[in-house]
Amino acid sequence: MNNATGVKLDPNKSRYKTRENKKTQVDFEKEVSEFQKSELELQKKAAELSGHFLKMVQDKTVPENKGIIGADVEKGLIQSIARFALTLNNDETHDEGLGSVGAIIVLFNSVLMLRDRINELSHEIHLLRKDKESSGKE
Repeated sequence: MNNATGVKLDPNKSRYKTRENKKTQVDFEKEVSEFQKSELELQKKAAELSGHFLKMVQDKTVPENKGIIGADVEKGLIQSIARFALTLNNDETHDEGLGSVGAIIVLFNSVLMLRDRINELSHEIHLLRKDKESSGKE
């Protein structure tokens, strides 16, 4: 009850409330759209960075042949991944530590790729030694 006029006001019956609700709904839909667009951009960036990193891990260029530019590219990529992980970690719309977990998953994948490559090389060495031993006996 308003003490100055003695009139009861029901805010639910206000004609202005509908306009505010519509505006709020439009704002909400705009925020959702912007959030979805932002999420898509983050997913694209994560896929791009992890793809580049895994290609870098698979690269068979020996260190002596990389040169300064190759080393700078690798260092830049690692810095980009770290910045991206920190950005995700500091983003309040994502779970805490999401960037770090993503970076760790990429590292785990690269370790598994390296393990497979080491196993292949080990097997090839074994076959070469076996072939050498069998050709030496003849």
